[in-house]
Amino acid sequence: DSHFQLMLILVVIAPLYVFLVIPYAVVGGDASYVPRSTLFDYHIWRSDNAWREAAARQSTYLHMAFLSRVPEEAFHSLFTEVLAKICLPMVTTWTTNYPGLQ
Repeated sequence: DSHFQLMLILVVIAPLYVFLVIPYAVVGGDASYVPRSTLFDYHIWRSDNAWREAAARQSTYLHMAFLSRVPEEAFHSLFTEVLAKICLPMVTTWTTNYPGLQ
């Protein structure tokens, strides 16, 4: 069954894609803040994580007064934003048959 094969491929590829997109998404897509060695520092719960440091560095690049992100919380807020952007279309698609849930 071709749909089942496609589902198995997506189950393998989708988490890998999400894992690799997080470091770039938290720095606004600027690859200069994410060197290749940074990609393998996936312990995001640690305070000295390279992804967190890159997000903090990028958030202080441009000062916009009260609109600037707090560098210590930049990773957390951008990571939450990425997860919401990934999950919202899936939830919307899953609940289209049940308008009362939307």
